[in-house]
This record gives sequence, structure tokens and C-alpha cells, in this order.
Amino acid sequence: MLSQSERPFRQDDRSDVVKRGSCLGSRLSPDAGCGFHQDERAIARSGIFSSHSFPAAGYFRDPALEGTDPSGLLQFDVIGFQTARDLRNFVDCVRHCLPDARLTHAEGKYEVSTNGHRTTAGVYPISIDYESFAGEDIDPPVLERVESIKKSLAGSQLILSVDRLDYTKGILERLSAYRLLLSRHPELREKVTLIQITVPSREDIPEYQQLRVRIENSVSRINGEFGRDAWIPVQYFYRSVSHTDLIAYYRAADVAAVTPLRDGMNLVAKEFCASRFDNRGALVLSEFAGAADELRIGALIVNPYDAERFADVLHDALCLSESEQAVRMHAMRLEIEARDVYRWADLFASDCWNTTEFVGVGGPRAAGAYY
Repeated sequence: MLSQSERPFRQDDRSDVVKRGSCLGSRLSPDAGCGFHQDERAIARSGIFSSHSFPAAGYFRDPALEGTDPSGLLQFDVIGFQTARDLRNFVDCVRHCLPDARLTHAEGKYEVSTNGHRTTAGVYPISIDYESFAGEDIDPPVLERVESIKKSLAGSQLILSVDRLDYTKGILERLSAYRLLLSRHPELREKVTLIQITVPSREDIPEYQQLRVRIENSVSRINGEFGRDAWIPVQYFYRSVSHTDLIAYYRAADVAAVTPLRDGMNLVAKEFCASRFDNRGALVLSEFAGAADELRIGALIVNPYDAERFADVLHDALCLSESEQAVRMHAMRLEIEARDVYRWADLFASDCWNTTEFVGVGGPRAAGAYY
């Protein structure tokens, strides 16, 4: 199954997922068969990459999950995770659920031996096509959209959040922190605006319908409490956004608040930074997003459950000097550029190819799966 939980599903996401698969396939040997399904008769080497957070071992102690174990994943030769935390959780799960498995650790990776098969598990943080966001030449439609967004704000600073509708994205917690910010700092009223773009997701599921209602009620309460005739504290959009609009919002924002309660990576954070060729803007990033491992060099890290501290960090982000913005953003952009999606594909495909020795009819083959 193909799934991207890290960022909202936009109009161009279907082609973007295909791009990642093609990118991975192009990194495999010319003889390699790269696909999203495993055929045990034809494939000698196989790898699977998890775009989701891997749960802690305690999760598998739930009596309702009795009999659940990671043995299915161990059919693969290589397992890729987003973060070191995910890898540790997986290893703890193996130790708890499969006590007879043999684990060895070297160079940041684990080898799991069970039932005569060896599996390598490692960390391969997924990323973006940096150049598709980083170009310094702004297309006229993007430039026009940036100017339109800024004009609509009437000089107020912009905090931007872009999420697909999901309880893990921390939208309600973010709105609570923003309300607290306005309550504590009346001088910011009419001086700052939160634009919350929520991309529709799983609209047929009652829990998601209820979440949407709760979000919209929270937006209404904030706007009712603090709004003025010429100022709407929260501009809320429930819709998909085009690539052009997305880059324009990124480039117009003073602060990007990317604060999920849990996320495998969250590529919105990386896209925002890559878009800022001007080295301006601040990133407020949840400690529970996989991207925090790489971007804490410049991001303002926050625990989204701590509303009071969250509000303080938003205030700090709005008050960053241009020079400090530049230092932080430059460091993050260098990191993202050095670890783009092509490097991710190179590392993962290389380990898939080199993990095992195999000689058979038709020569060695490999396949990759992304879920």
C-alpha cells in the first residue's frame, strides 16, 4: 500500500509519489526489478521503507494485539525507518516479540537474524526534491500570488500551517496555543494572522468529520473573541492547494508552524525551508516530527502538548531578527539540500543491493516497497 502521512495530499501528490518510486528505481542496478509488490519467485533482494512512525514496544503488549509481531517485516532484506527513534522502537519490538532473534549492531544499523534469514534495519530519512522548491527565479504566477497574500494581510505577520485533516497533526493544540498567544500579548492583535490550510482527508469517516467540526468551532471562537472589523485572527481554508499556491504561501510566511503530535517525517517543514531562498522566515517544529532530528539546527523546537510553552515559542519566532532568521534558515537549507530525495534513494537502494549475496537464474534482482 502506498501512503504519505508526512504532508497533505495535494493535487500533484499522485505524481509526486510516483516520482519517489521512480527515483528509487533509477538508483537500483539496471538488472534490478523495482516495484511496489514483492514477487518471491523473481526477487532475491527486497527492501521496505516505512514512512510512518514505528510504535514503541509497549504498544505490542496490548492484549488485543496478542500474536502480532514484526516477523512479516523480517521477510525483507532491508527495512528503512525515518528516524533513530523508529529504529530503536523496532529493535525493542523484535526483542520483546521475538526473543530468539539474534541482533547485532554496527555503523548505525542493526542486523536481525531469524529462521535462517538476515535483515538489515537502518535509518533513511526521506526528503524532497530540493531544487523544485529552491529556485531563486520566481515564476510570475508565484510572485503575483505572494503579493496577493501579503496584500490580504494588510501588513500583519503571517504564521502559516498546512496539514491534511488528521488528529495526529495537532491542529487543535496549535489553535489553543495561538489563542493563548493573543491573550498574553494584546500588542500582537491586528499585527499577526494565522493561516491554517487543512487539506480534506478521509471525509467519510465519522471521527474525521467530528475533528473537522471541532477545528472549525475553535477557529470561530478565536475569531469571535479577538477579531476586529479589519482583522481576522485565523484565516481558515479547508481545501487542497496547488503547487504554485503552496510555494507562494511558504514565501509569504514569517513563521511556519509545523507541530504534529506524531509524524514519521513531515515534509512540509522541509518544503518551507527549501522555498526560502531569501533565508528569511522561522520554523516552529514539533519535537515529535521526524524532521526535528535533522532541522533542530535551525528550527525552534516545541512540545505541542504544552500550550503555554508553545505560545512562548510562537512569540519568539515572530520576534526573531533578520540576521538570526538568516543564520537558522541557511543552516536548515544546507542540510535539506545535502540530504534530498535523491540521496535518500541512493542510500536505500545501495543497501538493498549490497545486503546479501545471490546467484541464480537471470542474475540478482532487487525490489523496493514504500508504505
